[in-house]
Amino acid sequence: MPPLLAARCVVLAAAVVLAAGCGGIGGSSSEDGVRETVSAYFTALADRNFAEACDRVSPDFKVGLAGFAKRAYPDLDSTECVPIARRIATAGGGRLVGLQRKVRVRSVEVEEDRARAQLGPGQVAVLRRIEGDWLIDELDFSATSSSPP
Repeated sequence: MPPLLAARCVVLAAAVVLAAGCGGIGGSSSEDGVRETVSAYFTALADRNFAEACDRVSPDFKVGLAGFAKRAYPDLDSTECVPIARRIATAGGGRLVGLQRKVRVRSVEVEEDRARAQLGPGQVAVLRRIEGDWLIDELDFSATSSSPP
């Protein structure tokens, strides 16, 4: 996957996690919690609040992000989520902010402590409930042929 496309996927995934937040905040159901986490994630990314965005992703997502950054940005001397998210955002520029502000959850499927949020054709966020909070575990934009939402 080209670095810019991979960066978009990572940024969109992180945005999804940040937008949904906790399962118990802002909604009475798991589906509401998933929607909130995804929305909060993408809002935080668009607002350049990288600490908030990183709070919305799972530990496994952060490990994957660090691996991506090592390959895409070998000069970045960090494996921490916030500096990586900042670097990806810098690479994506203003157009990426506009895309992040347009992300919407179209549907949610919850099964116990796992959820799938459909964002658009071929655009999925997978979330996991960890200690009561819905966190983005992975973003999959591989089936999309155009720019992310």
